[in-house]
Amino acid sequence: MELDELKIAWTKIDKRLSDNLKLNEDLLEKMTLGKSKMEMKEILSNEILSVVIISLFLLLFGFVTCRFTSEMKFFIPGTVLCLFSIMELILSINKVNDLTKIDYFNSPVVELQKALNKFRQKTMLFRKIEYCSIPIFVISFIPIFNKTVLNNDMFNKTLPNIIGIIVGITVGLVIYYPLAIWIYKIGYDNKIKSASDFLKELKKFEKEE
Repeated sequence: MELDELKIAWTKIDKRLSDNLKLNEDLLEKMTLGKSKMEMKEILSNEILSVVIISLFLLLFGFVTCRFTSEMKFFIPGTVLCLFSIMELILSINKVNDLTKIDYFNSPVVELQKALNKFRQKTMLFRKIEYCSIPIFVISFIPIFNKTVLNNDMFNKTLPNIIGIIVGITVGLVIYYPLAIWIYKIGYDNKIKSASDFLKELKKFEKEE
Protein backbone atom coordinates (compact mmCIF):
# COMPACT_ATOMS: atom_id res chain seq x y z
CA MET A 1 0.00 0.00 0.00
CA GLU A 2 1.38 3.37 -1.01
CA LEU A 3 1.88 6.27 1.37
CA ASP A 4 -1.01 8.27 -0.11
CA GLU A 5 -3.36 5.34 0.30
CA LEU A 6 -2.24 4.94 3.92
CA LYS A 7 -2.93 8.64 4.54
CA ILE A 8 -6.41 8.36 3.02
CA ALA A 9 -7.20 5.22 5.02
CA TRP A 10 -5.94 6.84 8.23
CA THR A 11 -7.99 10.00 7.53
CA LYS A 12 -11.12 7.90 7.15
CA ILE A 13 -10.42 6.01 10.37
CA ASP A 14 -9.68 9.25 12.22
CA LYS A 15 -12.92 10.77 10.96
CA ARG A 16 -14.90 7.73 12.10
CA LEU A 17 -13.30 7.89 15.53
CA SER A 18 -14.02 11.61 15.76
CA ASP A 19 -17.62 11.09 14.66
CA ASN A 20 -18.10 8.27 17.18
CA LEU A 21 -16.57 10.38 19.95
CA LYS A 22 -18.82 13.32 19.08
CA LEU A 23 -21.83 11.01 18.98
CA ASN A 24 -20.96 9.58 22.40
CA GLU A 25 -20.50 13.08 23.80
CA ASP A 26 -23.86 14.17 22.41
CA LEU A 27 -25.54 11.07 23.86
CA LEU A 28 -23.90 11.69 27.24
CA GLU A 29 -25.03 15.32 27.19
CA LYS A 30 -28.60 14.41 26.27
CA MET A 31 -28.73 11.67 28.92
CA THR A 32 -27.41 14.02 31.60
CA LEU A 33 -29.75 16.82 30.59
CA GLY A 34 -32.58 14.29 30.43
CA LYS A 35 -31.93 13.18 34.00
CA SER A 36 -31.84 16.79 35.19
CA LYS A 37 -35.04 17.57 33.31
CA MET A 38 -36.75 14.50 34.75
CA GLU A 39 -36.08 15.68 38.30
CA MET A 40 -37.57 19.10 37.57
CA LYS A 41 -40.45 17.56 35.62
CA GLU A 42 -41.59 15.82 38.80
CA ILE A 43 -41.62 19.18 40.57
CA LEU A 44 -43.60 20.65 37.67
CA SER A 45 -46.14 17.82 37.95
CA ASN A 46 -46.46 18.47 41.68
CA GLU A 47 -47.03 22.18 41.09
CA ILE A 48 -49.66 21.55 38.41
CA LEU A 49 -51.42 19.21 40.82
CA SER A 50 -51.17 21.91 43.50
CA VAL A 51 -52.81 24.43 41.15
CA VAL A 52 -55.74 22.05 40.61
CA ILE A 53 -56.15 21.21 44.31
CA ILE A 54 -55.83 24.82 45.47
CA SER A 55 -58.37 25.92 42.83
CA LEU A 56 -60.85 23.37 44.18
CA PHE A 57 -60.26 24.55 47.75
CA LEU A 58 -60.71 28.16 46.62
CA LEU A 59 -64.09 27.27 45.10
CA LEU A 60 -65.06 25.40 48.26
CA PHE A 61 -64.00 28.21 50.60
CA GLY A 62 -65.71 30.74 48.36
CA PHE A 63 -68.96 28.78 48.42
CA VAL A 64 -68.85 28.36 52.20
CA THR A 65 -67.98 32.01 52.78
CA CYS A 66 -70.93 33.18 50.68
CA ARG A 67 -73.22 31.32 53.08
CA PHE A 68 -72.04 33.50 55.96
CA THR A 69 -72.40 36.97 54.43
CA SER A 70 -74.79 37.88 57.24
CA GLU A 71 -72.54 36.48 60.00
CA MET A 72 -69.33 38.49 60.11
CA LYS A 73 -67.74 36.19 62.71
CA PHE A 74 -67.69 33.45 60.05
CA PHE A 75 -67.56 35.62 56.94
CA ILE A 76 -64.23 37.19 57.98
CA PRO A 77 -62.32 33.90 58.57
CA GLY A 78 -63.91 32.51 55.41
CA THR A 79 -62.62 35.51 53.46
CA VAL A 80 -59.17 34.94 54.98
CA LEU A 81 -59.25 31.34 53.75
CA CYS A 82 -60.14 32.56 50.25
CA LEU A 83 -57.33 35.13 50.29
CA PHE A 84 -54.86 32.51 51.50
CA SER A 85 -55.95 30.15 48.71
CA ILE A 86 -55.57 32.92 46.13
CA MET A 87 -52.07 33.63 47.43
CA GLU A 88 -51.10 29.95 47.25
CA LEU A 89 -52.60 29.69 43.77
CA ILE A 90 -50.58 32.66 42.54
CA LEU A 91 -47.37 31.22 44.02
CA SER A 92 -47.95 27.82 42.41
CA ILE A 93 -48.83 29.31 39.01
CA ASN A 94 -45.68 31.44 39.23
CA LYS A 95 -43.56 28.33 39.83
CA VAL A 96 -45.26 26.45 36.99
CA ASN A 97 -44.55 29.38 34.68
CA ASP A 98 -40.85 29.43 35.68
CA LEU A 99 -40.45 25.68 35.21
CA THR A 100 -42.07 25.62 31.77
CA LYS A 101 -39.68 28.35 30.57
CA ILE A 102 -36.56 26.26 31.22
CA ASP A 103 -35.26 24.98 27.85
CA TYR A 104 -32.97 22.07 28.68
CA PHE A 105 -31.80 21.13 25.19
CA ASN A 106 -31.29 24.57 23.66
CA SER A 107 -29.65 26.47 26.52
CA PRO A 108 -26.03 26.53 27.71
CA VAL A 109 -25.32 24.63 30.92
CA VAL A 110 -24.41 27.86 32.70
CA GLU A 111 -27.81 29.36 31.84
CA LEU A 112 -29.57 26.21 33.08
CA GLN A 113 -27.67 26.40 36.35
CA LYS A 114 -28.69 30.03 36.75
CA ALA A 115 -32.32 29.14 36.04
CA LEU A 116 -32.31 26.34 38.64
CA ASN A 117 -30.62 28.56 41.20
CA LYS A 118 -33.17 31.31 40.58
CA PHE A 119 -36.01 28.80 40.96
CA ARG A 120 -34.50 27.47 44.19
CA GLN A 121 -34.25 30.98 45.65
CA LYS A 122 -37.81 31.77 44.64
CA THR A 123 -39.20 28.58 46.18
CA MET A 124 -37.37 29.35 49.43
CA LEU A 125 -38.95 32.82 49.49
CA PHE A 126 -42.41 31.40 48.76
CA ARG A 127 -41.89 28.80 51.47
CA LYS A 128 -41.10 31.47 54.05
CA ILE A 129 -44.26 33.33 53.08
CA GLU A 130 -46.26 30.14 53.50
CA TYR A 131 -44.67 29.28 56.84
CA CYS A 132 -45.43 32.75 58.19
CA SER A 133 -49.03 32.82 56.96
CA ILE A 134 -50.10 29.28 57.84
CA PRO A 135 -50.99 30.14 61.49
CA ILE A 136 -53.52 32.67 60.17
CA PHE A 137 -54.92 29.95 57.88
CA VAL A 138 -55.27 27.47 60.76
CA ILE A 139 -56.91 30.06 63.05
CA SER A 140 -59.41 30.89 60.30
CA PHE A 141 -60.01 27.28 59.23
CA ILE A 142 -60.95 25.85 62.64
CA PRO A 143 -64.14 27.88 63.27
CA ILE A 144 -65.29 27.45 59.65
CA PHE A 145 -64.70 23.69 59.80
CA ASN A 146 -66.52 23.35 63.11
CA LYS A 147 -69.49 25.40 61.91
CA THR A 148 -69.94 23.76 58.48
CA VAL A 149 -69.00 20.17 59.36
CA LEU A 150 -69.77 19.82 63.07
CA ASN A 151 -72.39 22.58 63.28
CA ASN A 152 -70.61 23.98 66.32
CA ASP A 153 -70.21 27.71 66.92
CA MET A 154 -66.75 27.96 68.47
CA PHE A 155 -67.18 31.68 69.05
CA ASN A 156 -69.46 30.94 71.99
CA LYS A 157 -67.26 31.84 74.92
CA THR A 158 -67.62 28.57 76.77
CA LEU A 159 -64.65 26.80 78.31
CA PRO A 160 -64.89 23.72 76.04
CA ASN A 161 -64.92 25.94 72.95
CA ILE A 162 -61.97 28.01 74.15
CA ILE A 163 -60.01 24.85 74.93
CA GLY A 164 -61.06 23.38 71.59
CA ILE A 165 -59.78 26.43 69.69
CA ILE A 166 -56.43 26.35 71.48
CA VAL A 167 -56.03 22.60 71.02
CA GLY A 168 -57.11 22.78 67.37
CA ILE A 169 -54.62 25.54 66.54
CA THR A 170 -51.80 23.77 68.38
CA VAL A 171 -52.46 20.36 66.78
CA GLY A 172 -52.84 21.92 63.34
CA LEU A 173 -49.49 23.70 63.54
CA VAL A 174 -47.70 20.74 65.12
CA ILE A 175 -48.88 18.50 62.28
CA TYR A 176 -48.34 21.02 59.50
CA TYR A 177 -44.77 22.24 60.03
CA PRO A 178 -42.93 18.88 60.30
CA LEU A 179 -45.02 17.47 57.46
CA ALA A 180 -44.43 20.51 55.23
CA ILE A 181 -40.68 20.51 55.93
CA TRP A 182 -40.49 16.79 55.06
CA ILE A 183 -42.54 17.18 51.85
CA TYR A 184 -40.49 20.16 50.67
CA LYS A 185 -37.26 18.31 51.40
CA ILE A 186 -38.26 15.13 49.57
CA GLY A 187 -40.35 16.63 46.81
CA TYR A 188 -38.40 19.81 46.09
CA ASP A 189 -35.01 20.32 47.74
CA ASN A 190 -33.61 16.87 46.96
CA LYS A 191 -34.85 16.95 43.36
CA ILE A 192 -33.50 20.46 42.70
CA LYS A 193 -30.17 19.39 44.17
CA SER A 194 -30.08 16.28 41.98
CA ALA A 195 -30.91 18.32 38.88
CA SER A 196 -28.13 20.78 39.74
CA ASP A 197 -25.65 17.97 40.40
CA PHE A 198 -26.31 16.49 36.93
CA LEU A 199 -25.58 19.89 35.38
CA LYS A 200 -22.40 20.21 37.42
CA GLU A 201 -21.22 16.83 36.11
CA LEU A 202 -21.95 17.92 32.56
CA LYS A 203 -20.15 21.22 33.01
CA LYS A 204 -17.15 19.43 34.49
CA PHE A 205 -17.09 17.04 31.52
CA GLU A 206 -17.21 19.97 29.08
CA LYS A 207 -14.20 21.57 30.80
CA GLU A 208 -12.21 18.34 30.53
CA GLU A 209 -12.72 18.16 26.77
